[in-house]
Amino acid sequence: MPELSIIIVNYNSGNYLAQTLFSLREFPPSVSWNAVVIDNDSSDDSLKQAMDAVSGDDNFRFIESRDNLGFAAGNNKAIAETDSELILLLNPDTKVTDGALDILIEQIRQNDDYGAIGPRLIDANGDNTVSFGWFPTTRGILADAFMPRRFQNPKSGGLGIAPDDSITAPFDVDYVSGACLMTKRDIWNAVGQLDENYFAYFEETDWCIRLKSKGYRVMYIPNAVVHHFEGQSFSEIPYKKMEIFVSSAKRFFKLHYPPGLCNLYLTANVVASALKIVYLTVTGWFPSGRKKRVAPILAHHKAFLRALTQRK
Repeated sequence: MPELSIIIVNYNSGNYLAQTLFSLREFPPSVSWNAVVIDNDSSDDSLKQAMDAVSGDDNFRFIESRDNLGFAAGNNKAIAETDSELILLLNPDTKVTDGALDILIEQIRQNDDYGAIGPRLIDANGDNTVSFGWFPTTRGILADAFMPRRFQNPKSGGLGIAPDDSITAPFDVDYVSGACLMTKRDIWNAVGQLDENYFAYFEETDWCIRLKSKGYRVMYIPNAVVHHFEGQSFSEIPYKKMEIFVSSAKRFFKLHYPPGLCNLYLTANVVASALKIVYLTVTGWFPSGRKKRVAPILAHHKAFLRALTQRK
């Protein structure tokens, strides 16, 4: 029985999935481990690439689903087929770095009150990206909607924080990104599985609310570093993803907060997205290739605004 099970839900991740598995093989934890990849009926060749990349390596196991189960249900299904002491949720567009997994394992084993922990996530350029966040408050919603992430500090209250380098020790947060989240089997069983009514997005935030209600802490571990390549091209984010994101946000608010906070979230983001669209449209008229650079970001905000304002 491995000590750590690494759970990866894949759906059309291209060559990122194979890179993720390569990184696990290059920088494996020092404990016994396996990686369970569950493929949600991908239509690209990401699964084949990954299987070929680690062919013959018994640390990797693959489950093929005939349906796209979504992130929550996919994780639940794979976790149910493992029995390790530790569980790591890991996105298929990540790369672990040397020692990152051992740091996480050491932290969660040495601190009984740590219910979930996550590393510092960095993008392809080595810049910090969203690694943790806070549960919604009026201040946090407004900060998230109107304050650029580069101006947010770890305590600004934003729903998703790309932390600066001022945090050098484990730091209490409300939730860590589901792109890389470690917990213990007994804690997972006590809290319950991810809510499968979330197809994608907000499921880890929902799970961390339930976790914290049982008295556990959620910790950001800055000296463990993992690459996360999500959002490298806004043009690759179709409207459907924005629709799913907003639907999950509405469910999250409905379950845990009074209606007024959800209305504030929707209104603030409608106004903010509209202002960003106007700004990007105007600045896109300037020369020096500006229009080409802002086009994918503009498309992202237009899709977000459409999803926010649809009647569902």
